[in-house]
Amino acid sequence: GRLSTQFCGSTGPPLTAWRAMDAIAGGSGKGEPLQSCAEVAPPQGRSENGAGQKSLEVAAADVEEARGKKKQAKVRITVFDSVRFFLIAYIMVGHFAAYAGPSKLFFRLLTQINVVVGAFFALSGYVVAYTTTETACREPSRKLVETPKALWVLQRISGYYPLHIMVLVLFSPVFLYADVTYNGWTVSVWHGFMSVTLVQAWFPMHAEVWNSPTWFLSALSFATAVLPFTIPHLARQTKRQLRTSMAVLFVTGLLPKLGYCYDHNYWGMLEGALQRHHLHGFNLTVYNEQRFLPWFAAVEVLMGVVACRPPLLGH
Repeated sequence: GRLSTQFCGSTGPPLTAWRAMDAIAGGSGKGEPLQSCAEVAPPQGRSENGAGQKSLEVAAADVEEARGKKKQAKVRITVFDSVRFFLIAYIMVGHFAAYAGPSKLFFRLLTQINVVVGAFFALSGYVVAYTTTETACREPSRKLVETPKALWVLQRISGYYPLHIMVLVLFSPVFLYADVTYNGWTVSVWHGFMSVTLVQAWFPMHAEVWNSPTWFLSALSFATAVLPFTIPHLARQTKRQLRTSMAVLFVTGLLPKLGYCYDHNYWGMLEGALQRHHLHGFNLTVYNEQRFLPWFAAVEVLMGVVACRPPLLGH
């Protein structure tokens, strides 16, 4: 009763006793996760006597303690290291499985490389959401909101871009020799520009020029540019809204692939097990669009972002 008096007698918004106690405990008063971390705030105002002031200070201290628990540092998700290892191992095996002469079944099972690459996009989105959204409340991190969007994107890309440039410089004689031999200097310079600026993923038939695996970095860079605009909205969604978002993203990524398979009747042609005789009448341009275009990478990255939020919200 005294706590209720102190809260309701303050100059701030009136609170019932149960609402006040729930606020101290870290709830929203409705048995749901907090909509905003700012909702857990110490009460303000003056009491009518010294004892009341002391009670108010104790209540404020409890609220600060609850807030501190919500802001605790996030631990590193070490299990992702194992996930990455097995994904990379599958991709490595898929590139060289044909040389081991496996059975037809195992060859088809072990060579679906680009399917597995999608998991790396999802993991990237999961990790970004884990580090840029708050725990136990529906809010993006203050750093994400306050950092200019262009600067935030550049900070993310700078984590791998210097290494990308270093590899291009070291192996440019090899890339140039092969490219100039078959395509001439004009085309080779253009391919070099595409590689340096990481725009090759937008050119499906040339996404693997020079250092071919860097098409992944190209697609990831443009998918990253979408995140500072989308994460704040996804961070404020409830679990029910997140489930809806996941369903929408899943269907958005799946429909173009189903349409491609249906229109060309390619249901049985697994991408990692294609042979030369399969390419007769094969629409390679549309096929590469499904593999390389950053739009599809952005969908998979956003699926990772959405998957991260429910565990952070808790019960």
